[in-house]
Amino acid sequence: LDSQYLTVKVTNSFGFDLPISYNKGADSPNIVGNLASGVLRAAQATNVVVPRDFEGAIFIGKTYDPGNSKIEVSFKSPQGYRPGLDVSYVDGYGVPITCSCGGVPVTGCNIPLFQRGTCARQGPGDRVICYNPKKTIYGGPADPFFQPCQGAAYTYPDDHTANAFGKCDSGNIQCCVGIYGNGTHVPDGLC
Repeated sequence: LDSQYLTVKVTNSFGFDLPISYNKGADSPNIVGNLASGVLRAAQATNVVVPRDFEGAIFIGKTYDPGNSKIEVSFKSPQGYRPGLDVSYVDGYGVPITCSCGGVPVTGCNIPLFQRGTCARQGPGDRVICYNPKKTIYGGPADPFFQPCQGAAYTYPDDHTANAFGKCDSGNIQCCVGIYGNGTHVPDGLC
């Protein structure tokens, strides 16, 4: 990718306002505009623009808890400045997220897990966050609550089939927060 920047458009299709926050690696440059934590309004979108050599995450959920669902992004060399992207529920799950590149779904899982299973370790409140008991356990399989999303989003540390490295060379990534389409692993289209 020849661009100096990578854009990740995050659209809130969850039905109500959601807190959004960001972090970056210790040696990473700041997100363009140095975005602060805030609220992504229902049916609204934000563009997160990252420069070359960035690696970090976009956290989104029902609280600012770092155990929320997240989008992990890298735009580093020696990968030839190819975007690295995945949706991760390794720390926990709060909301479903899927990401597409050029209209093609590449990572994430929009299955509403709280409607499909019982969480072994819930965060504050009812159905706010399900902390992942496999957060530090390699080799899988996913915890039963997270099982429907295994391989589509990271559900344990080395669930690498969820990684979309090399699938987003356009430099323009669209991520949808919420349920879309028929509730399968990835959306039938864009948010």
